[in-house]
Amino acid sequence: MRYLVIIFSIIFIFSISSCNHKDSKDKKNQEKQLENIPTSIGGIYELFVVGENLTSNPELKIKISESISQIIPALPQPEQMFSLTFIDVNNFNANFRKNINVLLLSVLPKDKQMQNLIGNITTKENINFIKIKNVWSEPQKVISVSGNTEEALISELQKRKVEIFNSFDKTSKIKLRNLIYKKNEHSKFTKRLSENHNFKFLVPKNYFFVLEAFPGNRDTILEKYNLNSLAWMRSESEKSNNNIIIYSVDYDKKLLESEKEIFKLKSKVSKIVTSKNKDSYMSIDTIHYDYYFQKNKLNNLEAFELKGIWQMENDWMGGPFINYIIPDKKNNRIIFIEAFIYAAGTQKRNFVKRLEVILETFSLGS
Repeated sequence: MRYLVIIFSIIFIFSISSCNHKDSKDKKNQEKQLENIPTSIGGIYELFVVGENLTSNPELKIKISESISQIIPALPQPEQMFSLTFIDVNNFNANFRKNINVLLLSVLPKDKQMQNLIGNITTKENINFIKIKNVWSEPQKVISVSGNTEEALISELQKRKVEIFNSFDKTSKIKLRNLIYKKNEHSKFTKRLSENHNFKFLVPKNYFFVLEAFPGNRDTILEKYNLNSLAWMRSESEKSNNNIIIYSVDYDKKLLESEKEIFKLKSKVSKIVTSKNKDSYMSIDTIHYDYYFQKNKLNNLEAFELKGIWQMENDWMGGPFINYIIPDKKNNRIIFIEAFIYAAGTQKRNFVKRLEVILETFSLGS
């Protein structure tokens, strides 16, 4: 009996060792596979929609487009969150598979080619809704949605719409952040903000300081607008003028409880921004456009979010803005972090999304 126990013990130890070796080997294979995966390509907010015979079924294309339509709020003209590109599965070659965002749509079990494609990327039995990252490239998000009829497919799409867009948006922002900050962070300016203002904010390489004020430096500006600190940075190109302004005021619970007071303070500080025209200043255009105010988070920090359209009084300029209001009770202050864009005659979506990614690098403390 004792010998049997010893034999079984040896077998058990050998089995555990083999399993651990296998797990270790699988992990190494996965890591090696990830190392060899190509970088994703295509437009950052382009969504490839793949299915069987989609290009020859205009009615289904319209239903799909309507089901996943998402207008970005607070832009001068309506713009879709994603630009859709429809492609038939038999044309879905190696190059197309490298795109950042891929949506696989199928009616199963009728769509055999789609069933084979999905079977090659997942072993899950329930494939009505699947999200997989980095299948054919990195970063990439592949989402598969299916139904047993076209009606069931459309219903599933509509039900999952928010989840689908949030997932694709997250992956697009990872790609954007890689493009913005890979070897392109202005570390000198990042350090400057940390030392002078006691917060962390990653400044991209192509930004420069327009104005900076803190105690002992340009006190007259702080006194005029009743601020504790202010940092204004800008990036300029042929197509756009992108600005980020971060300023703080004393912590005031009543201010945080009043949308009207927040709006009033933002409007007051906006007058710092002027054009070359005499008596010009920035204001919020509430006559032609709605503005959006809601609780939100910025890089896991509790915040209020204010979005709308700015205009230049006594000049012909305007564009979208995003403003986050962040309570910092520990340091007895409220921080306003704002981005605004001037890009005349061009679509604003990609500029706004780029600024969102930059703003999301903000964190308290240094």
